[in-house]
Amino acid sequence: GAAGVFYLVKEMASIHFSQPPLPDMTAAVLGALATTMLAQAQESLYHKTTLARMKNKICAKVAAQAGDLYLEAARLVRDPNVSKKLEREFVAIVTAKQPYFHGLAEYHEGLACKDEVKYGEAVARFRMAIDGMSEATKLGVQFFTVGNVFSRIQRALKQTETDNHIIYADVIPEPSKMAEIGRAALAKPMKPTFPASQHQDLFAQVVPMHGYSVFSTCESRKEASIEHDVKLGQAGQAVTGKQESSPESKKETAERKVEVVVILNVSTSLPVFVSSSSSVQDCNTTAWVLACHLFCPMLSVWYLHSTCILVIHTLLGYPGNRLKQK
Repeated sequence: GAAGVFYLVKEMASIHFSQPPLPDMTAAVLGALATTMLAQAQESLYHKTTLARMKNKICAKVAAQAGDLYLEAARLVRDPNVSKKLEREFVAIVTAKQPYFHGLAEYHEGLACKDEVKYGEAVARFRMAIDGMSEATKLGVQFFTVGNVFSRIQRALKQTETDNHIIYADVIPEPSKMAEIGRAALAKPMKPTFPASQHQDLFAQVVPMHGYSVFSTCESRKEASIEHDVKLGQAGQAVTGKQESSPESKKETAERKVEVVVILNVSTSLPVFVSSSSSVQDCNTTAWVLACHLFCPMLSVWYLHSTCILVIHTLLGYPGNRLKQK
């Protein structure tokens, strides 16, 4: 999966950008990272085969393939244009894992030869495995160690040499005359498919916190302004002694004035987009108007114009729904 993503990014970057958008997004760097991810996937499969206690022949083939992939990855990361963009530890570890896995392949193949009573070839392969581990330790500097694998191979070599010298007296062949270990390419790059998941996004309808904060602020300011206007009206009536209108009508008038201010503020502070909305039947409910602006991502200029006309009607005290009732 990771290798496929890096290959996809490499292709898309070459198509959409004439120059790499970032220093580490060059074709050489992305190719090296993709090959490294593929080698790591093969390494994981090797560990799976050993934990499952599969036959040594199979483990040898998987390890040999991992060594080949790390060989290619090491060649790519050692490129001067790539190595200067990567950490030193990364380059050292990738380089050291090539002889390490080739040594593991020889070790498992030697165990298989020992099971087949080919002690001479087993001795030769164990020696090659030790050479691989020594090379890995040298290339890895202090960033990579072979662990207890080295001592395990040494014990196997010592015991096999002793058995071959005392009992079997098998001829130890030259490394060039031995058959090459087969390869089991289990890890393959897989490009991602879109959409990555067929499940519905649970957060698709979630509104950003900024939208909720704007809505809450407008509501609180509306309530405060309405309360203030009603109190002023009541105080004026107490001074003049005249009953101009009922408290309910005063509150309705204050609500319409506040709605005008809120609508204009929201219209100027929130983005207006293209929409297919055909009409607005009622602008007396501030929450409804705010919901339109906050939750409908496609409001047209024509919609804003219609809203402004309804605002003027509200100021004059002739809302559209009341005209229809008359």
